[in-house]
Amino acid sequence: TGQKLSELLVRFKMEKAGKLIKVGESTANTAALLGYSSVPSFIRSFSAYYGCTPTKYRKAQNMAL
Repeated sequence: TGQKLSELLVRFKMEKAGKLIKVGESTANTAALLGYSSVPSFIRSFSAYYGCTPTKYRKAQNMAL
């Protein structure tokens, strides 16, 4: 794939996170389910990947429905 294992892992986690947030899972539960040690750490990773916080992502996804 041309990507490092760590990059693939982040992509996998963030795609799963996006699905969980979209269906209404809380940010804290999503972070725990994906193995993040803290919610702020998860939010930083999520924001870097999606360009917005999980809350803004959820709102945008709900508006698209």
